[in-house]
Amino acid sequence: MSGAEVLGTSAGISLTGGYIYNALAAGNADAVISEGGTLDVCLSHPSPSSEFHYHFWGPCLKKNYGYWNDKTAAPLCRLTDGCKEDPAAFSRSATENG
Repeated sequence: MSGAEVLGTSAGISLTGGYIYNALAAGNADAVISEGGTLDVCLSHPSPSSEFHYHFWGPCLKKNYGYWNDKTAAPLCRLTDGCKEDPAAFSRSATENG
């Protein structure tokens, strides 16, 4: 179960309280490719054991920029143009353009 535990995959804790995991999912697979269907546009989701976490610096982490919202849940990445195809560019663009 190496790497599947929170402390085995987390790289830090965000100001929102969510863990920041590395870019890998279970089995050392690319998280965006293998878990992309469950990520929201913040590039976050819960783990199977319910730890909310990010895999990438997402466009929801800075108040009043990008997809930040304190009233509604973020839309799913797979349903938002450009998010799953190129999450880094999506995140940069959404954050820069507010």
